[in-house]
Amino acid sequence: MFNLSIFDCCTEEEKTVYKKYRATNKLDEKNEIKKELLKSVNEFSGIREISKKILHDKNNEPKISKLIAGFENECVRLSESFIYDKENPKNIPLIKEIVILDCPGTSDKDEYSWQEILLRQLIEEGVLIDGEIYMVYSSSANQMKKRQVCLIQENFFKDNQKRLMCGLTLDIINENKGCNTGKYLAYTSLIFSKSVEPFIDINIDEVLVLPEFETNVIEKVNYLDMESLTIEEKTMPVPVNHMDGAGIFLPGVFPPDDGGSSPLEPALCSAFGSLQRSAGLWSAFYRRKGQYVGHLRGY
Repeated sequence: MFNLSIFDCCTEEEKTVYKKYRATNKLDEKNEIKKELLKSVNEFSGIREISKKILHDKNNEPKISKLIAGFENECVRLSESFIYDKENPKNIPLIKEIVILDCPGTSDKDEYSWQEILLRQLIEEGVLIDGEIYMVYSSSANQMKKRQVCLIQENFFKDNQKRLMCGLTLDIINENKGCNTGKYLAYTSLIFSKSVEPFIDINIDEVLVLPEFETNVIEKVNYLDMESLTIEEKTMPVPVNHMDGAGIFLPGVFPPDDGGSSPLEPALCSAFGSLQRSAGLWSAFYRRKGQYVGHLRGY
């Protein structure tokens, strides 16, 4: 897939100004050029574009410097380009529906950097890449550390939205008390986690969504009062989450301790020896007959 830079989204005028900014070492001159660059980026309107010549060489082949290797995952499997040739295993398909965009230059100061302003424009308007509109979709924890975002083809997302979002939409999430930005990005980026296609079919109607299993442990702790911001050593009951989003299933349904991550559902699935043992955790198990119990960690 392509791995591009936010600099590739700049207009020719902005690139010229940025090169002037990089070329000078005089502080006063640098500050003036910086103001000019911020003004130019701020005044841009419409959809930004990354031209084909940035992606391909003169022979119309993808530039190696603009490519990054990725693993098979839930999103990649939906691409029409994802065709594995067993006779030519070195022929790795180019997945154009997903683009990784590097976004360096973020600022900790009160004023926004030109890169942050430009990224905001991409979030609001999208970006045109080789004739296709891409939208800023998500950013995993690792990508946030690297200051990257993941772009996805708008039409590809619309065609596969229900599968990629497990039927959820922003409207549905907001109607159910919403979700903080960090958690939203963490869950939506799960479709890019390395995975293989399940070897058995899972009937979604036999999957139960249940509250987390937790118990209270009485222990001495350093208690932080969030209102007064004071810390007090005290003995008190502390809720301990035992499953942390893991699912349970009867032996023989899956391999023991099977990883069951899917869009919006990160979970280790473990075998429990009997219905009674499962019911010891959740009496809700008996409400429906099914072989598999999964848990979707709530928003």
